[in-house]
Amino acid sequence: PGNLSSKTKTLDLESQSGAFRYRYDIKRDLSIGAITTIRDGDSNYHNIVAGPDLYWKMGHHHELRAQWIYSETDYPVEMQKKLYDDDDLGVTPETDIGVPGETGYTEQVLRSDPNQTYTDSAWGFRYRYRERGGYLSAIYRDVGDDFRADLGYMPRVDYRMASLSGGLDHYMRRKNDTTSRLRVSLNYSYMTDHSDVRLNDSRELWMHYWGGMQSWLRVGYRNRDRIAKRYLQDTLDIEGNAPEFNEEQYLFRIETTLMKNGRFTLAGRFGDQIDTDNYRLGDLIELEPGFRWNPAQHLEIALTDTYRELATEGKNIFKENYLTLNLTYQLNRSSFLRATVVDDYTTRNQATYLYSNVDEVERDISSELLYAWKSSQLNTFFLGVKVEAERSDEVASLTADETLVYIKYSRSLRPGKK
Repeated sequence: PGNLSSKTKTLDLESQSGAFRYRYDIKRDLSIGAITTIRDGDSNYHNIVAGPDLYWKMGHHHELRAQWIYSETDYPVEMQKKLYDDDDLGVTPETDIGVPGETGYTEQVLRSDPNQTYTDSAWGFRYRYRERGGYLSAIYRDVGDDFRADLGYMPRVDYRMASLSGGLDHYMRRKNDTTSRLRVSLNYSYMTDHSDVRLNDSRELWMHYWGGMQSWLRVGYRNRDRIAKRYLQDTLDIEGNAPEFNEEQYLFRIETTLMKNGRFTLAGRFGDQIDTDNYRLGDLIELEPGFRWNPAQHLEIALTDTYRELATEGKNIFKENYLTLNLTYQLNRSSFLRATVVDDYTTRNQATYLYSNVDEVERDISSELLYAWKSSQLNTFFLGVKVEAERSDEVASLTADETLVYIKYSRSLRPGKK
């Protein structure tokens, strides 16, 4: 993880992993806990995370959550080698000066030195006030430069973030003696790195409406100043090395039950979006329709599609279509069968990429069949098979490149507690 981007890499190493959680309820509204994750592998790789946390519900309206965690990480040489991607550019780390399109460096290469033990901490809190007439929320996070959580999901480090949001609710009685609700809310967040260089300054205005047919409408406006990528990649410096852009976006989301046992959603985003690869603003169009339907008592069909298009000066940069289909059949009370298909299809206008050579067509399809059986209240068994296929300029036709068969067992310590 970095403060402007993150990457994942797979290492062919033996490893042992574990995650442990303890919680103690001091009283009904006050709990303390601790969490630790451990991953240890060959080639001197290990990552340990541990720390305490707190939950305090102060009466009916106030709530506080807080956490502090510490990490220690050593990376193998293979990690940095895999992250350094020269992409046949003809450069080596000794001759690489970090220029876009001519470098294999990224901030991830600089944050994975095998000769360094990375130790750091992260902490934060969230306060929330809620009553019938509205809410107020305050969030603060401070994640150190060298903090790592490899067994969890923390794709950003080296930042401080403060966020404040609040809204007012208005309730309206309808003719059929049901109640609808209208909310107007404001959100503000500010983020810097640990050198106090601004990364993000965001302002949002939202209107929410909850009404008939279990419907929900959300419309919003976002204005933010954001840094997306460094120009020279062989340094972690941001000031004077990363342009800042102002993005204006209009957002919406609709959810409604138009038919029995069926729910429809439509979300969208329009406006300015940073074209990260080319250090400029682009015009974004994003639509995400979805449909969830239970045509029979034991069957559920869920379909979502995300269409995203980015253009500049009337020229298309890329178009992406991300389709997900889930079919779930409940065999009985203790078992189900689920089929999943994910199709990610991207086309690019190569002439609009200023610094890098990209594939004109890229397609990844993943299909999975999963059987789950809950043999008792405490024990669950999973059996699955997953096939992945891809297509690119080098691979003209869709080709299966990986098949995975797996068995998983899950046991709860006691009913309701994983």
